[in-house]
Amino acid sequence: MPEYVRAKVSAASERRTLPAGTLIYERDAAPDGVFRLISGRAKAYFLAKDGREAILKICTPTEVIGDIASIDGAPRAVFAETLTACRFDFLPIARFNEIRAMHREVDAALVRSTTLHLRDALQLIEELMSFGLQARVAMRLHWIANQHCTGRQEKIELDIAQSDLALMVGVSRQTINRVLGELEAFGAIKTKYGSVTVNSLKKLQDFAAHASKSAPN
Repeated sequence: MPEYVRAKVSAASERRTLPAGTLIYERDAAPDGVFRLISGRAKAYFLAKDGREAILKICTPTEVIGDIASIDGAPRAVFAETLTACRFDFLPIARFNEIRAMHREVDAALVRSTTLHLRDALQLIEELMSFGLQARVAMRLHWIANQHCTGRQEKIELDIAQSDLALMVGVSRQTINRVLGELEAFGAIKTKYGSVTVNSLKKLQDFAAHASKSAPN
């Protein structure tokens, strides 16, 4: 958005600080506003009736959370929760709608943001429908690394716990540890407690392609 519109959004926002493990909003709640993550990490996730959790996305600084429900006014589609202590700029729904009505540039930016959300969702559907476990893990890491890639750096460090990655692909922690070990042996990644370093985006793709060819029909 133009700088003067960004300044209006910033002036209308409220700074909020939440400790780790705080529910930002729950599924089916009425939208109360939009959150822009300033520091920390948060997650968007689904929760099954039996309590099983499936992480849709781990959010990092500068990402906007809760924009989709605020655009159409429909209930929240997922749960959102802080993984670490987080600081947000929170734009209440009334101010959000006022700024949208005054500045067409906001809706143009929202269209771009919503398109990115849709592309991410389509990629996740493709992974779930088309890939076996090993390829799915490799492609999910590839997707996360692309979100954090700021240039042509050879190595990309991802601040993600193996337990969270397991929830993203729908497997146990023991299973994710085994697949990560295979990826490490392949030279695609390097693991350590609480993080995964991607050595090569291409090697992640190569591993996924090899795993898909080797998977039983």
